[in-house]
Amino acid sequence: MNKINYLYIVTILLLQNCNSLKNNTIKEVGMDEAIENVILDFSSLNRVYKKDSIFKVTYTDTFYNMDIEKVKEGHYKSAKGEKTYLDYCLVSITANDHKMFFNSRSDNDIKYNLPSKYLEKDGKLFYWWDKNDSVTNETIKVLEKYGLLQNDDGWSKLPEMSTNDSKKGVDYFFCRNDLSEYKRVITSKSIEYYTPPKLDCN
Repeated sequence: MNKINYLYIVTILLLQNCNSLKNNTIKEVGMDEAIENVILDFSSLNRVYKKDSIFKVTYTDTFYNMDIEKVKEGHYKSAKGEKTYLDYCLVSITANDHKMFFNSRSDNDIKYNLPSKYLEKDGKLFYWWDKNDSVTNETIKVLEKYGLLQNDDGWSKLPEMSTNDSKKGVDYFFCRNDLSEYKRVITSKSIEYYTPPKLDCN
């Protein structure tokens, strides 16, 4: 097989893969549907997927930019900016294996601090919070399986955690009325501190 034919076949396969992902994208608007789209795309295309095995997923219905406000000479603080993105919704996904406090002897209210939904794929865990769902014993067992729960038998010691500001995550921007229209950004910045990509949400 000559080089030209080889490159042609590779190009066709790549295009077919992209079209397949686009066709599999769920169009209906909703948090669970948006998260399903993200996991589908992230696990198929993103190099970050291969580096870690536990991922935190966050859904934001409405987001805005941040401004830097001067308090006094040499002192500044972050403040909510005027720009609000009403036509977009956002799903962020980051590698996160921080432990979460859970004490089986404590009041059941402790459960509300734990993520209520999860998805296992290729031996990896994705977890997120849904205020409309409560935490089940099955979810607790899965979190324990991946070593995410810290049980201190009533001592309530704060879980250990480390911060890596250089570690990149992926932000997915969706049109609120059509989840098949989206763009992703690989970044270590919080969404409030950069301008999101433009989407055709008409």
